[in-house]
Amino acid sequence: MNKLISISLLFFLIQLLSCTNSATKAFKKGQKKFVQGEFNASNEFYKLSLEKGGNKSKLNYLIAENLRLTNRNTDAVTYYKKALDAGNKEDKLTYNLAKCLKSKGDYINSKNLFDSYALNGANQSLVELSKKESKFLDTIYTLMQKDVYYKVKNMGNDINTDGPEYAPQVTKDGDLIYTASNNQFEYTAIGSGFTDIYQFKFDGITEESGIKKSFGEKINQNKTHEACPAILPDGNSIIFVRSNDGKRKNGVETEIYSTEMRDGEWQAPKVISTISDSRYWETSPTLSPDGKILYFASNRKGGFGGVDLYKSNWSDSLGTWEKPKNMGKEVNTPGNEMFPYVRNDGRFFFASDGLPGLGGLDIFALFKDTVTKETNIINLGMNINGPSDDFGICYKDRKNGYFTSNRENGKGDDDIYSFEYEVPPPKPVIITYKDYLIVNVIQKSPLDSNFQVLDSAFVTAKYDSLKTLKTGFTGIDGKLILAVDSTILYSLLAEKKGYFSNTGSFKTLGSAFKRDSVSKDLINRYYEIKINLQKITIGQEIVLEHIYYDYNKADIRHDAEPDLQLLIDFMLKNKGVVVELGSHTDSRGNDLYNLKLSQNRAKSAVAYIVKSGVDSKRIKPVGYGETKHRIKDAQTEEEHQINRRTEFKIIDVIE
Repeated sequence: MNKLISISLLFFLIQLLSCTNSATKAFKKGQKKFVQGEFNASNEFYKLSLEKGGNKSKLNYLIAENLRLTNRNTDAVTYYKKALDAGNKEDKLTYNLAKCLKSKGDYINSKNLFDSYALNGANQSLVELSKKESKFLDTIYTLMQKDVYYKVKNMGNDINTDGPEYAPQVTKDGDLIYTASNNQFEYTAIGSGFTDIYQFKFDGITEESGIKKSFGEKINQNKTHEACPAILPDGNSIIFVRSNDGKRKNGVETEIYSTEMRDGEWQAPKVISTISDSRYWETSPTLSPDGKILYFASNRKGGFGGVDLYKSNWSDSLGTWEKPKNMGKEVNTPGNEMFPYVRNDGRFFFASDGLPGLGGLDIFALFKDTVTKETNIINLGMNINGPSDDFGICYKDRKNGYFTSNRENGKGDDDIYSFEYEVPPPKPVIITYKDYLIVNVIQKSPLDSNFQVLDSAFVTAKYDSLKTLKTGFTGIDGKLILAVDSTILYSLLAEKKGYFSNTGSFKTLGSAFKRDSVSKDLINRYYEIKINLQKITIGQEIVLEHIYYDYNKADIRHDAEPDLQLLIDFMLKNKGVVVELGSHTDSRGNDLYNLKLSQNRAKSAVAYIVKSGVDSKRIKPVGYGETKHRIKDAQTEEEHQINRRTEFKIIDVIE
């Protein structure tokens, strides 16, 4: 028998060693592919290493990084979370996960992670960026709620496909030149097709219809990317970028090329040697309206971090472009700045993920004060920007143009969209009221009437139980001001990390207000409500304010459901919390009967909570009967109902 056990154990060890060796081999192949820039193939080997028992913490993080680097942020989030669950302590994980969550529009969790990195991160540049991102996310809903003057429309099936289309430019004849996938050969870095440069001539049947034509084989080669075209004002010269074949052979990266048209044909392109550096990545060239300044993006050494914007002047005497200069910290950040564009009036636009924005890449405009000479950078706001990547803007006139986005409900990958800037005519002046609700989020003292204000608390205002009207974070004064309607009942939810969530309700009708005259034609009315949040403390009893029971009954009443949902949300968000849920009766009935009734009420509440996915082992129902009344010697039905309550307290927190 012992011999048989020894043989089985030996067989198990051989299998384990085989799995370990297989995992190591797959990991090394994945590393090799990563060094070659083949991120898609690299991830396949990393996943194989996981299947063979490889290090979950490291492999899930590396897979997430590859996905982020190839702009698949939604998938990256899944693997970042798996890496965290496996105990990964990589410094940049928190920051990168925060960026990916932001690109999904998950602003609350994104802000929490930025705050965490700002406190605990090791990279000082990213710490400063995290502080800026967190501060911006405090006001992001203000930006989202501003009036939107851009009408945006997908350019449709004649241009957009399930592959990428991006970086449009308008020619002097009104055609579009842009980048699109040719789907003939696989680009090994991300497993999709290579891109070519195309021209789109509008046919006038609809705003989006026309004919797409390749720039030809002199410019578009097999198994390389050609992208980001910029045509000189005369229309006879083109500047664009060309990549390697997806493998970093001989260290060659993406470079900037130029060529000209002779006798109706494009000539063989040549690298602009004074600008390009084969060791680094150059992309998104564009020209000033007079064709004398070339702007582009590069990750070359000596920048401010990530990808920076550079510019080069044309030298008539030398007949070439001068050595490029970094555009400086007025524009560049430790993040990525790309896709520059100069409108005919000289206004400069670019995309950045290093400036606080609504998602991944956002489009910004640069303004210089003519008096102070100070530079101001403005986010173009909704609908141009959103949680996804938005970049590559160009104008056909002052109010109309095109840009690129990978937002939801597109044709597939990056799509080209048209936009129209349309300011609505001013409305006639009518004497009216505007109603605002000031939500004060506080923490009351358990000993007296004192309280402290809570900043960075997230407030959600809903109506009709389902529709979210407003959301936002409280400021340093603990206040959030919301525009409200005088005829609607609002349900308010306040949340802050480390505190119990709490609700409130508000309706202007019958409420006291403060009047503030903005002008003779407009009067603002301000209402106030306070929402108290209590700190999460083991042993502290928390009364669920609105969970009452009918006399002699244990059923959950309909008006108790919102507060029970708060507890459910809290339990689902805090997996390690164990609570005691205590139920109480009024003084009517004998002691033994009330004890049993309160136990049934506690069980009824627990059953309601467990149905929503909370583990029953984390909730201990306790019936106290009439032993712990809030109102001694209750007389009225209202007083008895206050005693018929349910409360909970945290009895353990399992890390």
